[in-house]
Amino acid sequence: MNLRHSGESLQLSPRQSTASQSGGYRAKLKGRGMEFDEVRPYTNGDDVRMLDWKVTARTNKPHTKLFREEHERPIQLCVDLRPGMFFATRGVYKSVWSSQAAALLAWGSLKQGDRLGGLVFSNEGHSELRPVSGRRGVLSFLKVLAEQSVWNEPPVSSSNDEALYQSLLRLRRVTRPGSLVFIFSDFSGIDKRSEAQLYHLGRHNDLVLVACFDPLDKQLPEHGNYTVDDGRRRLRFGTEDRQYRKAYASVFSERLVQLQKLSHLRGISLITCETTDDPLQSLKAALGMRKR
Repeated sequence: MNLRHSGESLQLSPRQSTASQSGGYRAKLKGRGMEFDEVRPYTNGDDVRMLDWKVTARTNKPHTKLFREEHERPIQLCVDLRPGMFFATRGVYKSVWSSQAAALLAWGSLKQGDRLGGLVFSNEGHSELRPVSGRRGVLSFLKVLAEQSVWNEPPVSSSNDEALYQSLLRLRRVTRPGSLVFIFSDFSGIDKRSEAQLYHLGRHNDLVLVACFDPLDKQLPEHGNYTVDDGRRRLRFGTEDRQYRKAYASVFSERLVQLQKLSHLRGISLITCETTDDPLQSLKAALGMRKR
């Protein structure tokens, strides 16, 4: 896949779009951020909500605050590379799918002239990049992504839930209000603390959750003995127990319901994809690129 050429075909400008892709996506992007420009005397037709009350009180004459649109909107790409993302039974690893999709958006941001930043995290920690314009921002992000996208056996003490929470907490702290934020993850280990960080991110930014799943995440195959390995260890498991299969499927369903509830909150959107989906087509459909 020519990621740069393909990514440049993505349109990330503010627009209202509704599309379905493996569960649906609905978003109304807020638009680029607005920067304060100047204060001038109030004239007929000005929006009274933009009155500068401090200047008005000081001069005893009504004054209006003027804002100008930022031409370089910050875009933040957050990619989950915890151990569970290095898994697939069909298609590509969830980590590979997410990295490809993030790379496409990175090149798309360059085409649009936006500033690109990112945060790549695993159970061992995270790497973050502040938003930068031009090729330097894209290449720095891709370099970090490539360096982190190598499977390393996690230490026994690592915590899946804590890694997600700490990374979202850091993302919220470094993200400038008015940014367009994409988070690529399977969202395993999401809890109330992580939900709270996503909620606060969505209040002040255009937040898009891109949830990537393998078909085996949703349900176990029926009646059989299976083997999985990570290149170092091998595990065999059986699926004859119907109640066990039902409980396994329930865990996934509950996680998906959590994400869907979040997507109904202001500023938060949800895209669900599988490891067999094409990242470019998934993003195009979700961002309203296909004619409907």
